[in-house]
Amino acid sequence: MTAPSFTIKFTNVLFLMAFASDKVFLWLSCEKNRLRVLCLPFTLRDTHRYQGNTVVDKLASGVQAPAELFIWTDIDPNYEDDFNQWYEQEHMLERASIPGFVWARRYRALQSPRKYLALYRTEQLAVFDSPAYQEAFTHQTQWSVQNFERMHNTVRRVMVVTPTSQTVGTGSAVALVALSDEAQALAAAQWMQGQSFTGVVSTRILNPDPQRSTPLPSESAEGRVLQPFFLIEATTPEAVTQAAQQLAQALDLAAESVATFELLWGLRSADLSDSL
Repeated sequence: MTAPSFTIKFTNVLFLMAFASDKVFLWLSCEKNRLRVLCLPFTLRDTHRYQGNTVVDKLASGVQAPAELFIWTDIDPNYEDDFNQWYEQEHMLERASIPGFVWARRYRALQSPRKYLALYRTEQLAVFDSPAYQEAFTHQTQWSVQNFERMHNTVRRVMVVTPTSQTVGTGSAVALVALSDEAQALAAAQWMQGQSFTGVVSTRILNPDPQRSTPLPSESAEGRVLQPFFLIEATTPEAVTQAAQQLAQALDLAAESVATFELLWGLRSADLSDSL
């Protein structure tokens, strides 16, 4: 069943609210004087609940929530080979070995304004406050410093993770859907839970933590937009693109809000422990 959505003009009051009735679940959000309403039939929401799928009605928060370090960047093409060697030979290994890190993954753009994406999952947001991580972040290697200087158009965020699907796993392709606020992120989760896309492995919301999202030298601290993303993992680029584009259309987002990537390499922290 496809969840209906529609857009109406609204210019007098800006507000944000969500409510459920015995007939229908509605999510309302307002941006740029436009009120968007996402409508999910209660029978669909009820079915998900009794199949064991949790309807996401709030984002994860607090230092015990799972988190991801998120680096989305371009690199000076004259140093791209060195940049990739740095990631593969030093940086991912270094980060994945920090206590509390779970895995590290690198992606290359299929359709994206920036070429490379790196994601590092941690058990908790508090890991980024740990002495081990702070030591690594504040005392970068010389190779790291060189590559930071060659990066540009960079987005560094520490994201709080809200899983939005029961399934887990690593897809060969991912999509990022850029969202305006937390309300839109929840609307995305509600809409995706009413769909069935072949090849989609898992989905999650990435919501930036302002305190810990310190910019790298290649990103200006002024005028930064700390926006959430909806991340979709799938088995093929075609599957992830289809799901992301349909989600963007349902939320009345511009086509440019969708970025897609192919997986280059994944490293589990447990693999490093097992190899010792």
